[in-house]
Amino acid sequence: MRKIPIFDCVKDVLTVAIIEDHNLVRLGLEKLLRAYEIDVALSAANGAEMIEKLKVTKKSDFPQIFIIDIVMPVMDGFETVLWLTKNHPETKIIVLTMQNSPAGVTRMIKLGVKSYLLKDIEPDELLKAIHDVKDNKFYFPSEITEILISAYRNSDQSSLSSVQISDLTEREFQFLKLACSELTYSEIAGKMQVSERTIDGFRNALFGKLGVKSRVGLALVAIKQKLFILND
Repeated sequence: MRKIPIFDCVKDVLTVAIIEDHNLVRLGLEKLLRAYEIDVALSAANGAEMIEKLKVTKKSDFPQIFIIDIVMPVMDGFETVLWLTKNHPETKIIVLTMQNSPAGVTRMIKLGVKSYLLKDIEPDELLKAIHDVKDNKFYFPSEITEILISAYRNSDQSSLSSVQISDLTEREFQFLKLACSELTYSEIAGKMQVSERTIDGFRNALFGKLGVKSRVGLALVAIKQKLFILND
């Protein structure tokens, strides 16, 4: 008897777009997702084709999640993700690829993708990623987390200073954890009940103490220090 994943019980219609240049892979994904009552609202062989199809897509039919390959002709995954984040910043994106270079993974995360998956994963992990991303969570499997940690360790600009996590103030530590969430800096200020200028102060202090230059750098510190697990 087939084991029924918990996702089969979800009643809300979830819509996705698949941007993948290999017909066999794209059709296979469509068949898999529809078997789990996930509607494939848009399918395209590259970013340029996706843009053309989005031009005639009603706002009500706009896919909730985009599943995008990296290596594609005409308009590759990096260009596609960049276009989506600029033109539709609310878009939730999953990268599904064979590419596992640290530079590629880091670049995609900086562009704002919610999940980065390799094509040799099991179907259940793809479904888990889709539902986590739908719920505004990140999903990065352990092998991708290891790549991120390795990239962090090898980056001159993100090496830890002599200051350790334990040396941070309670409020700085609270800010660091919130900075690794989906909250904007303005929302973090509201949650911490301080002004946005104070949040700027926390951010700049942590940049200096931890030797990083961006919010991504803060997240990588949190991963290395095991403050949270990305695929929880």
